[in-house]
Amino acid sequence: MLNYDFDIQYIPTNEFGCADLLSRLIDRTKQPEEEFVIAALNLEEDLTSILSDVAEKVPVSFAALRKATLTNSTLQTIAKHIRDGWPACSKDLSTAIQPYYNRRETLSLIDGIHIDDAGPVDGVYFLVIVDLYSKWPEVHVTKSTTTKATLKLLNHSFATFGVPETIVSKNGTQYANQEFRIFCSSQGICHIRIAPYHPQSNGLAERFVDTLKRSLRKIRSGGKGPENQPCTLL
Repeated sequence: MLNYDFDIQYIPTNEFGCADLLSRLIDRTKQPEEEFVIAALNLEEDLTSILSDVAEKVPVSFAALRKATLTNSTLQTIAKHIRDGWPACSKDLSTAIQPYYNRRETLSLIDGIHIDDAGPVDGVYFLVIVDLYSKWPEVHVTKSTTTKATLKLLNHSFATFGVPETIVSKNGTQYANQEFRIFCSSQGICHIRIAPYHPQSNGLAERFVDTLKRSLRKIRSGGKGPENQPCTLL
């Protein structure tokens, strides 16, 4: 946002074509009785459904963006510098690359991730995500390993680090189903499931899960709850 200059102009609500739906409803809706408040819980699911429908109708898909990225010489040059290192001085770079040089510390490549589950430990599970390129591990605490819970945690991670090209996982029911396949397809992600009885194919996540389990046993002796254990470990 720092690259832009803004002019702030007041526009009356009745002249604003894209008025916020919820702000209009607040002053026109009678407050319900307490026994009907629970019905409001459906609002989040309705909004999620609407956002999902809108996202599916976006004219540009992740696959199209990936294809365009692979054919863009500027972006491919940036990717090469991220992998192999940036020059000591921006003067050695072309005019198109120089703006990215100033933000080089914030740029990264996510080629793929390995994911696995650990637990339960004291009633909670841990979703382990390991970046294939940097070997960076991330641990999310969850009370459920369902597909819905897993996708919610993955979306949170993707919002922070970006969408990976590949996800490598085991053949658990939370990964081997239509909902997870649709999610990966909509995000332009290639999902690779390891062969049964061959966990070493998901070696990055498997090794970190082993490290996590051993560390959790030691940390638990210090009296920390499961929610705080990943913070202590990482």
